[in-house]
Amino acid sequence: MTTSSKDLAAEFNNITGTIAEIRDDYRLPCPNGFVCEGVKQASCDEVRKLFNDTERLGLGDIMAGIWCPRENNTLRNCPIGSYCPDSKKVMPCPSGFFCPHKTAIPEISCPHCEEGAIELVENPLGYYIFYVCLALVLFYVLAFSVFRYWTEQLIKLDKINKRTLDTFKKLDIFDQRDKRMKRIRPTLETLARKMEENKIGTRKVKNDILKIPDSDDPQFHSQALRALFNALDDDDSGTLSYNEFNHLLGMNQVQLQQFIGGMNSRAGLDYDTKVLTRAVFVKNFLPVLEECSHFAPNEDDARELFDEMAKYERENKHKAGSHFEQPEGPQNEGDDDDELVEIRFETFREKDFFHFLSQQQTNDLMKRFRWLRTQQNKNMQNRQQSNSGGGRARRNTLLGGGFTKEHSVRDGLTIGRDEFVKNYPKLLKEVVTTNAARRDSKSGESSGAFDEECETIDITFEDLSLSVEIANTKVYIVDHVTGRLRAKTMTALMGGSGAGKTSLLNALCGRAFYGAVEGKIWINGNIASIEEHKDAVGFVPQDDTVYAELTVKENLIYSGKFRSERGTDILDIEDRADSTLAKLGLARVANTIVGDVTRRGVSGGEKKRVNIGVELMGLPSIIFLDEPTSGLDASSALLVMSSLKKLVDQSGVTVCAVIHQPRKVIFDLFDSLILLSVGGKMCFHGPTDKAKDYFQSRGYHLPVGESVADWLIDISSGQLAPDEDGLLDNQATTRQRKSTMGLMGDGSGKEDLAAAAATGGGGATNLDEEESDVQALRREQLSKGWIEYFDKKNKNITKKSRLMYYSRPEPTDLPSHIIKPTFLDQLGVQLLRAVLVGRRNIFYKFVDTCIIVFVGIFLSLMQGTTVLSEDADPQGIRLKYLVTEDPALVLSNENDKFFEQLFAYSMRANEDFRQYGLKAGVILAVIIGLTATKPMTEKRVEFFRESGSGYDVNAYFLAMNIVTTVEHSAQLVIVGSAAYWLRDSIVGRGSYYASFLMLAWLTVSWALLLSVVVPPKNIFNIVGFFMAFSGLLFSGASPPILYAELYSNPVYGLICGFFSPTRFFTEGLAVSEHRCLPAQSGFTQEPYAVNFPPDKTAFAILGLAENDSTVTTRTCNGWFWYILPCIMVGVTIRIAAGGLIHVVGRSQQAKRSFSAEIKAEIKSNGPKTTTFTFVLYMIVLLASITISTWLLLRQAA
Repeated sequence: MTTSSKDLAAEFNNITGTIAEIRDDYRLPCPNGFVCEGVKQASCDEVRKLFNDTERLGLGDIMAGIWCPRENNTLRNCPIGSYCPDSKKVMPCPSGFFCPHKTAIPEISCPHCEEGAIELVENPLGYYIFYVCLALVLFYVLAFSVFRYWTEQLIKLDKINKRTLDTFKKLDIFDQRDKRMKRIRPTLETLARKMEENKIGTRKVKNDILKIPDSDDPQFHSQALRALFNALDDDDSGTLSYNEFNHLLGMNQVQLQQFIGGMNSRAGLDYDTKVLTRAVFVKNFLPVLEECSHFAPNEDDARELFDEMAKYERENKHKAGSHFEQPEGPQNEGDDDDELVEIRFETFREKDFFHFLSQQQTNDLMKRFRWLRTQQNKNMQNRQQSNSGGGRARRNTLLGGGFTKEHSVRDGLTIGRDEFVKNYPKLLKEVVTTNAARRDSKSGESSGAFDEECETIDITFEDLSLSVEIANTKVYIVDHVTGRLRAKTMTALMGGSGAGKTSLLNALCGRAFYGAVEGKIWINGNIASIEEHKDAVGFVPQDDTVYAELTVKENLIYSGKFRSERGTDILDIEDRADSTLAKLGLARVANTIVGDVTRRGVSGGEKKRVNIGVELMGLPSIIFLDEPTSGLDASSALLVMSSLKKLVDQSGVTVCAVIHQPRKVIFDLFDSLILLSVGGKMCFHGPTDKAKDYFQSRGYHLPVGESVADWLIDISSGQLAPDEDGLLDNQATTRQRKSTMGLMGDGSGKEDLAAAAATGGGGATNLDEEESDVQALRREQLSKGWIEYFDKKNKNITKKSRLMYYSRPEPTDLPSHIIKPTFLDQLGVQLLRAVLVGRRNIFYKFVDTCIIVFVGIFLSLMQGTTVLSEDADPQGIRLKYLVTEDPALVLSNENDKFFEQLFAYSMRANEDFRQYGLKAGVILAVIIGLTATKPMTEKRVEFFRESGSGYDVNAYFLAMNIVTTVEHSAQLVIVGSAAYWLRDSIVGRGSYYASFLMLAWLTVSWALLLSVVVPPKNIFNIVGFFMAFSGLLFSGASPPILYAELYSNPVYGLICGFFSPTRFFTEGLAVSEHRCLPAQSGFTQEPYAVNFPPDKTAFAILGLAENDSTVTTRTCNGWFWYILPCIMVGVTIRIAAGGLIHVVGRSQQAKRSFSAEIKAEIKSNGPKTTTFTFVLYMIVLLASITISTWLLLRQAA
């Protein structure tokens, strides 16, 4: 079929242009290098020149890389793996380069690509990282399995070798026994000689005494000592006077004091007991005598002790923290190395070198040696300054003490042999006499220069009540109680479930912000609020909220760094920690990890004492404890309470503790008792030893064998009836007691709220209604009875007792305020502690990192290498648009698909970046988000405690920001490196890192915010949902909001910019890659493409980077326009989180609500610190939001 001449003329007239020409025979195939349409044809090379010529179309070199083969009428793109220098030639892409579709000149480097490669080839470094991560994961699984296996085997071996180990222990015990018997031999010989001189006892008795050091038979020792006691007991009274007995022993005054104290202490008697019984003598004489032999050492004894410690340290110098040093320089064989050896002060606490001293005495001895060494170094430094003309020595602020940095490690932490031998006898005597003086005074005041003084606090309260609003009804949890916490005493708060014990404790220590506190409180006789003197108050919660990853001593030292006055030297803090460890009996476990359910650590009782020690590092004058014995066995509970009693007696600290069902020996430790009934009404208040008499006077009878404490709780609960009542028999009472055992609260006062809500202040029990009414009546009678008894008019309490136990004292000075460390100081300490905790959790963090890196690498492997082009030749482009010199015709509406068709091959490749960005971005955001919440959620309880104790919340939050951001940024840098090599990106590595770092930045920002506002139980679900939902739907890479809508609608732009962690990640990766492509891709433009319309670029068609007008400038360095808005959005989110952390959980932080705080400031005449801070914060937050909004919506020039 032929075309008519009219049709040919029409086609000729329609196609006009200088480069168009008439074909010789339009029926022949289109020649090579030409594009044909009807009777017209045009050279493809001329078309390229036409578009590139600024004098004509000026659209840039967008026709580069076109291929016009023979018999093809339309434009085609140069095939992948080849390049086309002109429209006629197709040449294979050389090795070392990659040529996507429509390549004119090989420009994209691909070091591992062979000639004609049709896809980018991965860098093997990415595979290496993948294999290493896989190997590490497999190693972890294998190591864990092997660890479990060998753990089981070691348990079996331990059982098998236990007998052998016991044998070695017995040998060591025998060796120690021989040494101790050797020490007491001279004393026993003196005793036998004086008995001979005074003609006391038979010869057999004296001979048996001399045989004691050579005998291993405990039965022989007992018989010989029993015979000795009988010989000395002339009147057969069964007791001996210490003074009479010392006439034979010949002890000095120090030894005699220690002998008396040791015997009485071992027998559980008062220190002042002056006589001893036969049983005490036989059981304790030899060990106490050996201990006393150490209290009059000579130089030989000191040298022997030092050599023993030096030997121990040499054998254990591999332990962490050892500073054992041998003298420098050449050593001759005949040199006496022992004269130059130095030992660490920490060695004093190890093993049992000072078994004859208490832990506190050992600590005092160590501190005196350290102080002596420091003074010597100061003198040396002064002499050096004098010799150098007054030059100023460098000061080591970390170690303090005034000595130079060069000597700080060795001279500040170690002691030399000569120095030890010279000063040991004198310092030991000082320690012993000082300790004895402290016990004799029992005043709690400082007895030596090495004790830190404690300001005393005496709290008196009158008509104190705590009420809450329940169903618009005012309900009293603590109902108008009056009493006193005397200074330097230990007070017990007791009562049944719902009695308001914890609520009264919270009201007294200023933590009852969940209700309204009414009544009067006097501190040291002055009307005052405890909230104004929180520096002097320590609060120990029921749960052991300490850092499980830190050692016992580290917990105390970090607490001291936060709680101590600004400028306190680190050595002073360490000395205080050592002293606290000694007072609490924790010196032996000072370097032991506290531990938790995942790691072994100290025992429950020791952890409870660490919990107390953390508060003691702030030198509080009064300590409130919420059930310090809960969860402990009887022995551990006694150790805890005995430690508290020592603090009262020796340091003058006032103690008030909620206690539940204490055993008799614990109950007897308390000086005073406050007994409450359900509803927070007072049943009794006074000395503990008077409680029994009081209730017996009111008709209550203590059954034989019954604990007084349990009996009092049953009385206060209304379960026991006075003798004249008889409504409940003993059997029923026992059943009721069992049914209500363990109904204690969690320390928050919630059980008091529940009881108050159920009964309107009268309490609630599980008994039937009739029994409940009877018990309520009894409790009411108890409360009224105490009010009548306490009333001054009735004169039941003597004037002397009232003044001593109840009346407020004469006004004295209030506790002084301390200036806490600065924000920067606390920030530094928070960072150090966070890094240390992370290092202790390094195994778990290593596993998390392996998982994150493995997931990132796996996603990169699944997606494959970067796709830069698709096989999509231009379709439907008419010849007239290729040969015209009129730009308006090319850009006309009838040719609206021209650029889309021309750039289709490169734009379709964007799907690869979209899919990879969404997959990697969303999955990594979820994993990183979940991991980033751990530091805040796992340590939330510890944070609440520290915030309530006055730690700087901003310093804590900023430290968590820094540590968490650095950790997860490092993880994603590793992922980005692997992805960069596996994807074989064509852009600079910096842009890849930037995209992954911004993903980490925004993800961690939202994780920190959510971990502040979301409860820990829900945090994983909420964070996972948020990251997946917002990361997928608000990224701009998938419906419902695409990039074009995101840029055209400011609301969408702000929503996606603020709420999606993947918003900039996906776009940043894609735009960076596209910017490295040449102009024919449509993504970039040459500077001379003056007529190219901005809305026709491939970026504009895809809707990418529309706010950046410079995006079409070709560069392989990447695209960084999004960095600044991304950073500011993250800063805004973190500022919001930093404000919310002050608002959320205020009650757990022992603070009143933020609104109540501001209202109280507005009503008061004092400084408006909180209000001013809030206003300043809102200004900063709004400014940050404004800047972020402007950066997200700005048009880049």
